[in-house]
Amino acid sequence: MEEKWKDITGWEGRYRVSDKGNVESYDSPGGHKGKRLTPHPNEKGYLMVHLYNKPMKKTAKVHRLVAEAFVPNPLNLPEVNHRDGNKRNNEASNLEWSTRQANVAHAMQNGLYEPAIKEHIGRIDKMKIPVIGTNVETNEEVEFESINEAARRCKTYGSHIVRCLNGERKSAGGYTWRKAVV
Repeated sequence: MEEKWKDITGWEGRYRVSDKGNVESYDSPGGHKGKRLTPHPNEKGYLMVHLYNKPMKKTAKVHRLVAEAFVPNPLNLPEVNHRDGNKRNNEASNLEWSTRQANVAHAMQNGLYEPAIKEHIGRIDKMKIPVIGTNVETNEEVEFESINEAARRCKTYGSHIVRCLNGERKSAGGYTWRKAVV
């Protein structure tokens, strides 16, 4: 099947995208020859391209450009999902519009969300650290089995206690905080 091309919305006459996931610039009035852009992966593995039209510049995800040009979105869904889970396969036939929840569920079902799961588990483990709170008014010390328990009982956020432990904050919930020696 022949590759189909459409102008990129907002960049008409400067750049176009194909249903196969390719992005090209047009010849410019200043004499620059049009060329195929080389996409580069971002930190999450999505292919990105740089679009320029002085003074404007934009870094765009290739899969989003393809979806906006070739994949109907009648429900106005916010995210683009790669059906096969391959972030480098940006063909229109491999893309679909999705909700955030459905996109994450798809990634988890296909084993593509592992780093985020590990990060989440790491945060949960961190919240299990035993801590000692020192009341800022009375200097009374109270020991808690976990940051979560301390946050609940002192009516504050666990993240605020963590920031105290990291030296980013002086107090939280009326207490200064340190790790308990186990």
